[in-house]
Amino acid sequence: AEPPMPQDGSRLRVPRGLGCDAVTDREACCHYVDGRDEMPYGGQDCAPARANTWFDVGHDIQTVVCQPRCWATGSCGGGAAQESRLGFCGRPEVSLLPQEALVTQEGARVPVGGQLRFYVIGSSNAAWQTWVDQMHARLMRMGYKVTLPPSEIPGEEPGPVGRRTPKCDDAESYETLQTPRLGLQGWSTWGFAYESQDDCDANGYRRIAGWNVSCTNGWACTPTWRGPLEFVSVSTIARGVKGADVVVLANFCNDGRNAQYCPHECYGAGPVPTLMESTDITVDGLNRTIRAIHAENPNVVVFVLAKYDDAKQVLYVNDRTVERNHELNSAIKQRIETLPN
Repeated sequence: AEPPMPQDGSRLRVPRGLGCDAVTDREACCHYVDGRDEMPYGGQDCAPARANTWFDVGHDIQTVVCQPRCWATGSCGGGAAQESRLGFCGRPEVSLLPQEALVTQEGARVPVGGQLRFYVIGSSNAAWQTWVDQMHARLMRMGYKVTLPPSEIPGEEPGPVGRRTPKCDDAESYETLQTPRLGLQGWSTWGFAYESQDDCDANGYRRIAGWNVSCTNGWACTPTWRGPLEFVSVSTIARGVKGADVVVLANFCNDGRNAQYCPHECYGAGPVPTLMESTDITVDGLNRTIRAIHAENPNVVVFVLAKYDDAKQVLYVNDRTVERNHELNSAIKQRIETLPN
């Protein structure tokens, strides 16, 4: 058994002269230094792997969650730099932004220092990206008391899937935060908008805004790329977020992509919508979801996240699609901005 944790913030040596890799608990790892006598590892601070990841020690071993920090960063011994797998010890101390960096909005529903709960509903961008967590940390830095209890929505995650995201420079400020969100990879607006699949025909399609639309959720409307969850009802989503002050819908970016890249898989063998015609389907789905949320609690403010610009060679905005994305976002905005909110 591992010895009790020190209460004064000091670290214990791993017992019996063992190395950090003998510690099997990520949280406990933060309370030890390597117990070996030989250099370069002896006495070095132990560091945990990120949640749901392991340090690469070769031989396809996926159980090592604690290593000397210098080994994990490649600065001692035979370790190779594995900063992308390196986790953090404890909840971060979030420093408040200076007052001169803030502007107070008169009549704000939630004043600075008030309790704030938000929830994000989206597709792959909510499942695989860190912007949700960064928003959580930024709100805390602005002085809000952010309270994010988990809901009972199936498929909810407390952070990016497996924490297998790139580590930004400010990762320490948000990675250990619990930020529940519904991020379903490859799903489109209609996956979050219906109460059942009873209206799907024998071929697995329903009519939305005059178009055949597949009832199979997931990228390219293919079960293989759907994930473990087949369906979630809109009423379940609405009940899950009814206690939120703000809900962000980030779930329409795949509607148009399906029309561009896999039209017949998602829209059937007959006529298929163009990119701009897919906005009819998007607006229908957004309306259904927003109305269901407001039926549970009309005081929830719903934001719809615009489609972000495409990337080119990973690092740059693809200038060729900026105008097209602007047209798509504008067409959707014009048709939903009059909804009660």
